[in-house]
Amino acid sequence: MLGISIYLSENIEEIKKYIDRSGKYGVKNIFTSMHITEENSQEFMNKIQEVSKYANERNMILMIDISTNTLSKFNLTFSEMIEFYKNIGIKKLRIDFGFSEKEIYEISKYFEIILNASIIDEKYCNSLEKLGLNLNKITVCHNFYPRIETGISEEFLLEKNKLFKKKGFKIQAFIPGDEKLRGPMFEGLPTLEDHRNIPTFLAYI
Repeated sequence: MLGISIYLSENIEEIKKYIDRSGKYGVKNIFTSMHITEENSQEFMNKIQEVSKYANERNMILMIDISTNTLSKFNLTFSEMIEFYKNIGIKKLRIDFGFSEKEIYEISKYFEIILNASIIDEKYCNSLEKLGLNLNKITVCHNFYPRIETGISEEFLLEKNKLFKKKGFKIQAFIPGDEKLRGPMFEGLPTLEDHRNIPTFLAYI
């Protein structure tokens, strides 16, 4: 399913316009991050609540990228983080790094979870299954790579995806935009390095 990425350092009205424009073309999933923000904590918290409400009113789903950096950056305990996301209507969390398997299991009680594809191997899958997680209900999401020559190869992507399909995960990845590029690199945000300088539609195909 095609989705979009938004970054809350942008003007909130421009974000809303982008959400509306994307919704007209059937986009349902919106990605944003809460561990790489450059903004002050309170302004960001206000924005994330506003965007979540705006997305939910349009039957779109906001997926938030989190790590243990999120807790320290916004001065939240683990329990406070869960309550905050529940209260603002978040349904999906992408877990980037730092959380233990037991913490991931706890998060999965309240949200659909998306795992960082780069940290998953056979041993990690076994650990999740022992805790009672159903891998068929979990999505794995490959990273994006802002810096030139850091994106992964198609061969590596396909090799990783073999394991994910074998285990029953759903799979997501990123393709670069071709209109407004995010700083500080302004080089697109692809998963595959070969996608960095090709048209967005071609990368999607």
